[in-house]
Amino acid sequence: MGVKIWAICLVAGGLSTACALEPTEAPTIAEAACAPGEKIGRFEPAKDLFLAQFDIKTDTDDLHSAAAVATMLAHPRFACVDFLAVSGTYGTQGGAYVDPETLFENAFGDQWIEAHNRQAEAAATLAARADHEITNGGHVWIMEAGQSDGSAATLKRLSSTVSASETKARFHVVQHSDWNERVTSPEALTRLKRDADYIRIADGNVVGNGTPGFQTRDGSAWTALLAASSVGPIWQQTRDLAVLNNGSGHDDESIAAGGYNNQAIGAGGLDFSDASEAAYIFGYETLVDVDAFVEAFVK
Repeated sequence: MGVKIWAICLVAGGLSTACALEPTEAPTIAEAACAPGEKIGRFEPAKDLFLAQFDIKTDTDDLHSAAAVATMLAHPRFACVDFLAVSGTYGTQGGAYVDPETLFENAFGDQWIEAHNRQAEAAATLAARADHEITNGGHVWIMEAGQSDGSAATLKRLSSTVSASETKARFHVVQHSDWNERVTSPEALTRLKRDADYIRIADGNVVGNGTPGFQTRDGSAWTALLAASSVGPIWQQTRDLAVLNNGSGHDDESIAAGGYNNQAIGAGGLDFSDASEAAYIFGYETLVDVDAFVEAFVK
């Protein structure tokens, strides 16, 4: 139900101060986001599906990225976003898979599935969800926080019920990493570029290249993240799990064997670079860096 409020100006980072207009009957943020035709960036909550896919092998930046996505989704503006998180969407690379089960349960509730060692089952689940959205006039937006083998498997199953022209228009895969493309199987990458809307954005590890630079060795943002009332415990858990599993070269048996040494995380900083893709999907691609993310979604 609408409530009497002063007219509010929406800006890219959330809400601005009230505009100097007459009081008006206006929907809540959640209602506005749910209305047909209303969009958050490129995403229409009334129709679309957001898939946040994480390889979590072997770079622990995906753990930080999961917390960042959970932080975005916890914002009132995202109340109507239909989403599913997926863990274990890795490609051809070796190394250890970091089990995120408890973290994902806390971050995403029951809105996540595991693809690790069950790629075919995950593809079937995701294809069914995608088919429902597309059949009902919506779009599927994939944040590819890893490789694209899983997305290609989903697309292959989806092709039995949805035409190639429809998947090209409505099945969007957003990728930001050269390395992720290199360790995606060639046939998977070919399929996506041919039959999906494959969107390549600039690297989310770097500031000043047109996408947010969500990696830093500076740990000063941790204070605000850990203190956040709704998501602080998730950030604490992701911090502990990432440090535990970062392949920083020490001999502790708890360190994931063969894990990648993420130097930003090893230095006590942050790396949720994959969330640059979520920023693109939801229209926050002008955020500059970690501090801008905190200002938009935490403070």
